[in-house]
Amino acid sequence: ADAAYREAAHLAPRDPDPPNGLGVVALEMGALSAAETFFRQALALDPAFDEAKLNLAVALSRKGAITEARALLAQVVRAGSTPALRGRAQHLLAGLPR
Repeated sequence: ADAAYREAAHLAPRDPDPPNGLGVVALEMGALSAAETFFRQALALDPAFDEAKLNLAVALSRKGAITEARALLAQVVRAGSTPALRGRAQHLLAGLPR
């Protein structure tokens, strides 16, 4: 999957999906800093990309950056592009430590 996302990023450098996908791969491997970097790259390409916001929030929460994770999730709860994303963000938000 990693190689496919890297090739997609090379072919479509303005598409936020490949860096988001690379971030998911990094997150699954436990490479939290790399995941954060990829999700931030996706958001730089499309600041309204809710899936990348959710993924970044997960990476940040695992790194202990709960305040920033909470803020990202709250954005998606308030203005997420779909009810499913808003619901997922609400669920993740409820699971964050206080």
